Amino acid sequence: MNVTHTWINDLTATLISPSGTEVQLYARPCTDTAIKNINAAFDDAGIALVCGTNPGISGTVQPKSALSAFNGLNSTGTWTLKISDAFNQDGGILNSWSLNICTLQPLSVEENAFQNFVLFPNPNQGNFTIQFNPSSSNEIVILVHDIMGRKILNNRYPNRGQFSQNLQLENAQSGVYLVTVQEGEQRVVKRIVIE
Repeated sequence: MNVTHTWINDLTATLISPSGTEVQLYARPCTDTAIKNINAAFDDAGIALVCGTNPGISGTVQPKSALSAFNGLNSTGTWTLKISDAFNQDGGILNSWSLNICTLQPLSVEENAFQNFVLFPNPNQGNFTIQFNPSSSNEIVILVHDIMGRKILNNRYPNRGQFSQNLQLENAQSGVYLVTVQEGEQRVVKRIVIE
């Protein structure tokens, strides 16, 4: 969201889903001084909102209410961003805004699962082991993505029979991650939790 306004403490912003569910992004923030402008992304995983000078709100910040209220809802349709100004002495402009909707596909299909596949421990501290019996001689690929779809690991291993590999995710923050293991045409995706 990019907003030009001379006093953002006048503003309240609400995101409304196609089904009518509302999440308040901010409500009259930054009361200390006449703080201007907003150039920020709102994400439940963002940092707590801290008022700056210009822009008053910037970076990736947590909304006032959790965006997870939209989880499980149909994202198809018209989304609305409503910004209200509590005072009419000054003005502002909504320069731009966008919405990034992330969806998850089913994590695995049993007929594609590898023989004796295990991933442990889960939850973990970013250090886990994958073991299984390969069914071919194809190279083994392991990918790890965070819940936003960003790739944080892409490793390839020669296939030498029984596969057992310990993986360490460097600087991984707490949260949910998707681990993809691929051998030729076979693939399995598992969810892990890093504490």
